[in-house]
Amino acid sequence: MQKELRNYAFRNGCYLGVLFIFLTIIFYLFDSNALLPEINMYSVFFYGFLLIFPIFSIKRFKLILSIQQHSFKELFSIGFLILALSLFISMLQTIVLYNVIDQTLISDYVEFMNTKRDIYLYSGYTHEAYREMLSHSFSVKVQFQSYVFSLIPCTLYSAVISLLMKKRNKS
Repeated sequence: MQKELRNYAFRNGCYLGVLFIFLTIIFYLFDSNALLPEINMYSVFFYGFLLIFPIFSIKRFKLILSIQQHSFKELFSIGFLILALSLFISMLQTIVLYNVIDQTLISDYVEFMNTKRDIYLYSGYTHEAYREMLSHSFSVKVQFQSYVFSLIPCTLYSAVISLLMKKRNKS
C-alpha cells in the first residue's frame, strides 16, 4: 500500500473517530439515555456519519489525485481503513466512558435491556444471570470481539463503495 494512501486513510479515520467522540460526548452530556441501543438521534447521526464520511473521503481522494487511475484495491483500502480506525477509536471511547468515566451507564443499559429481557428469560436465563451478562458486555474483551465483528459489514460496505466508484469512473 502506498504511504500516501495509508496516511490519507489514517488521517480521515482519525477525523471520523474524533467526530464520533464529540458526538458521543455531546449526547452523553445532554441525555445519557440517548446512548442506549435504540433508534434515536444519536444512532441516526452515528450511522449517518459512518455511511457518508467514507464516500466523501474516497471522492476527495480521487479529486486530489485525479491524474492517476485508481484501482479497486486502493479505493477499498481507503474506505475500509477509515471505517476500521474510526470504529476502533469509538470502541476505545466506549470502554473508557462505560468503565472509567461513568459506571452508572452500565446500570442504565441493564435496566433498558431488562425491558427486553423476556426473550432471554424464556430461553432459560435467570434475572441475575441476565444482569451479569449485560454488565459484562462492556469489558475490554467483549468490546474488542464486538469491534472485530463490526469489521465484516465495514468490508462489505467498503467493497460496494469502491466498486460503484470504480464503475462510475469507467463510464
